Amino acid sequence: SNPHQAAAGYAAVTHKFPGCNEAGLRLLVGTAACEAAARHLTASPVFSFFHRPSSTFRVMMRLDAAKRPPASAFAALSHVARCPSCGEVWRVPSTRLGDAASLAPPCSCCSERGE
Repeated sequence: SNPHQAAAGYAAVTHKFPGCNEAGLRLLVGTAACEAAARHLTASPVFSFFHRPSSTFRVMMRLDAAKRPPASAFAALSHVARCPSCGEVWRVPSTRLGDAASLAPPCSCCSERGE
């Protein structure tokens, strides 16, 4: 709920929307994967959980020695974009992140209006 903390701790911008708890878990898992890669490890999530009454994220990760260079693990990472009009979310590959602002949303509401 504090966008400044998300920007400082996770280099992310947060918004309130119906799936924001899932986005928070994805931020936590993605950050853990980046930290593991910096230490020549691979991190894979075993389970993740959001406890609504206490606003607590819980994630269990498995750490293994990297079998390939950690840079290859970043190829599978992507980001989540959200349509400001209808709230639909979609994946934006890391390689296309710089173009994300100029990409047309793939949601039906904006494509019908010509946005």
